[in-house]
Amino acid sequence: MGDRLMHRANGRVTFDFTRLRRSAQLALAATIVALVVIAARSAEPQPQLPAWLPRALSDAGWVYLALAAFAGLAWLRRRLRRAKSGARVSPDPPV
Repeated sequence: MGDRLMHRANGRVTFDFTRLRRSAQLALAATIVALVVIAARSAEPQPQLPAWLPRALSDAGWVYLALAAFAGLAWLRRRLRRAKSGARVSPDPPV
């Protein structure tokens, strides 16, 4: 952990979060989001949503679905084209 702590010339101590494992970064991000949500809920227990927000979220969901379908079809088309040309088709790339 000592290599992640850096002492600056101005006396500040910084912490390099990019050197943490990905799982630790995600856990830290989820914790921060949870704290912000808890703070917001304690300040306003029953928030009033703007009238346009549910419709906007619904529309955004449909746009996301369309983009995901487009990306999936483009990937499938590329894969089929490579298979047809005789190029080696590798399994799904590692994530």
